[in-house]
Amino acid sequence: GDTYADRDVLAGRLAAGVDTRVGCRSARLVHHSRRDADHLDLRLVVTDGKNRMVRRILAALGLFVLDLQRIRLGRLRLDGLDVGDFRAVTDPAALAWARDLLSKATGDDGPSSSSSSS
Repeated sequence: GDTYADRDVLAGRLAAGVDTRVGCRSARLVHHSRRDADHLDLRLVVTDGKNRMVRRILAALGLFVLDLQRIRLGRLRLDGLDVGDFRAVTDPAALAWARDLLSKATGDDGPSSSSSSS
């Protein structure tokens, strides 16, 4: 109920780490406001954003998620994009970050600069 109506209490609990069924996970609380008597609006930053992680963290604290929106993925802001939409990454630093992320995910170091001869 009202246990986490206090911003500092919730922020401390999230920062300390929450035991979920997939291990202890933490989050940084960056926004906390009361929508009405029964609802809080929260904005969290997680560094390990695996499938359903925010829902798992909040459920472990007894909080039910009504609506969840990803607004950023690393350096890439997603505001203004509807489901299924995309836009080109043009910022060089963000493009380098995205390429690095993809290479880690696929195990591919990208185009090889070495050549071989027979």
